[in-house]
Amino acid sequence: MLLQKELNELNAIKERVVFSVYQNEVEEIEYLDLLNECRDQTTTPNGVGSRLFYITNLGQPCLDCDHCIDENFDKCEETFQNYTLCTWGACGNNRKELKTVDTLEEAELWLYKAYEVDLNGHCAPPTFFDTEEEAKDYLNNERQTKLIQLFEYNDIVFDYTYFLDMDEVTDFDSLSDKLSDECAFNEEVIYYYKAIEYLKEKDASLKESIEIALDYGYRLDSINSELLATLHKSEANRAAFYALKNEINEILNY
Repeated sequence: MLLQKELNELNAIKERVVFSVYQNEVEEIEYLDLLNECRDQTTTPNGVGSRLFYITNLGQPCLDCDHCIDENFDKCEETFQNYTLCTWGACGNNRKELKTVDTLEEAELWLYKAYEVDLNGHCAPPTFFDTEEEAKDYLNNERQTKLIQLFEYNDIVFDYTYFLDMDEVTDFDSLSDKLSDECAFNEEVIYYYKAIEYLKEKDASLKESIEIALDYGYRLDSINSELLATLHKSEANRAAFYALKNEINEILNY
């Protein structure tokens, strides 16, 4: 017979709802379903099944109670005697009895606790949380980390804090708009010698940088090397970002 504390634990397991993160989505799922998905399985005489299980040991109905008189033998208190906890063994198809308990609640709690051990030791454990907010925060952090790694790998440099709130970002276009609105692609080149070095490497003829400056409304008599290098480098960041549209949409699951 279970103590009240153990009954409360069993009810908590049965009633628990969690939020699983899978394939870039947050899914509400019953905790018991999660345990069943991750339980240890092996070969059984009926195919693949749970390694641990319990069997119901039936007694003989009393034949005298109201249930038996009405031929509802399955409701007779004498019919159900106890429950035997079993395993199919390390290699399967080798049933062994572990112990016997008096109530279904005891058998269920034993089994669910074993399933929790399987869940914690699963080779690919699911990611889940008790609240939807926690799950969404985790998913957003994962997306953000992958985006940052993608940008750094492709030498795209800008301030990532501009898109920390991933709730507003659903696809490439929304991310692009957010970054543009915050001028996140802009990268200032300071000091004359650094600007000259950059322009020598990236735009020695100054054709591209001057065209960019004119597009932004600058006059030729108002530009200098630092401005040209800054504009060119900022546009390079933007172009490199747009070249990654498919990869970004894949991360955002669009």
